[in-house]
Amino acid sequence: MRDASSYEDIVEIIGGEGVIPPSLHEPLVELVRLRRPLVQQYYEWPRVELHPLTPRLAQLMRDFAAAVQDYLRSELGGM
Repeated sequence: MRDASSYEDIVEIIGGEGVIPPSLHEPLVELVRLRRPLVQQYYEWPRVELHPLTPRLAQLMRDFAAAVQDYLRSELGGM
């Protein structure tokens, strides 16, 4: 795998390497794109409503963890 220069780049790399399925790629890109505005514009962040990604976040993280575990099992020979 090549070196990553950002969180979005990490998602691009693991998507390209087949670590995560295409169905997880776009939601994860959307998630990591939130990091910068959340960190840099914390006080201006809109707090009156939930972000559209919020209802899917728990399942997205479970699916991501399962995909990474499956990838590691296959790469490490069934450990």
